[in-house]
Amino acid sequence: MKKEGYAGAGEMRQFVEYLWGWNATVTGLVDAKMWQETFEVYVQDKHKLGMKEFFEKNSPFAYQDMTARMVETVRKGYWKADAATEKKLLSEYMLSVNQHGVGCAAHTCGNPRLSKYVMDRAKAMGIPVPSIEGFQRAMEKAMGTQISKAAGSAENFVAHNEAAKEPAKKPAKDSAPTQISKRQAPAANQAPSPQQLHGYLMEAKDQASRAVAKTTQNVTRKQGWEAFWIFAPVLLALFVWQRHRRTSILGRGSSG
Repeated sequence: MKKEGYAGAGEMRQFVEYLWGWNATVTGLVDAKMWQETFEVYVQDKHKLGMKEFFEKNSPFAYQDMTARMVETVRKGYWKADAATEKKLLSEYMLSVNQHGVGCAAHTCGNPRLSKYVMDRAKAMGIPVPSIEGFQRAMEKAMGTQISKAAGSAENFVAHNEAAKEPAKKPAKDSAPTQISKRQAPAANQAPSPQQLHGYLMEAKDQASRAVAKTTQNVTRKQGWEAFWIFAPVLLALFVWQRHRRTSILGRGSSG
């Protein structure tokens, strides 16, 4: 990968993105050891391959995106990194922003909650204030707004749009499980349960689809017959006229 320069750096960045994608979509496939190994290879450079120098020369923003993605994985709770690892990631990410500006990937510029987390955790871990303030200025300039304000708006949006999970209710010991008919509609003054709503809507949609299809077929057949009876006399008249014309032409030819 290093031999490919900028393109190789891009592929390394993609590897981290794919790792995150699998982690977020397939439970149990990616574990903390994989993230730790990724951190040690690319950030700690445990194989002594000169990774920091490579990224600085070929694509510093690829390195910035990779460290930001690792911090985001920690923030979201997919990777419980130890304090030393998290502090190193925060320091490297903020250092990259301060030195090179903001690369503005979707998970950096478009993610004010991550920026707020970075600043809060950096303060808690004792990272120098000038580094935090420089990071804040660079991010707010790139985002065009204050991090705290944008993060608050994002939190409110999530709170109002993410479905809350209802705690599971334990059934009574002597009660048998209730089977809900899919034809059963919820009462007008009663909020439907997810099972009732799902079943009722599926049935209603199926009946409506069949009704529309049947109506369409009937209308199509009716329109077809109406068109036939309207144009049949016209077609018959054209046929008689053409036959008569042909007979006349043949008659004149015989006379000649």
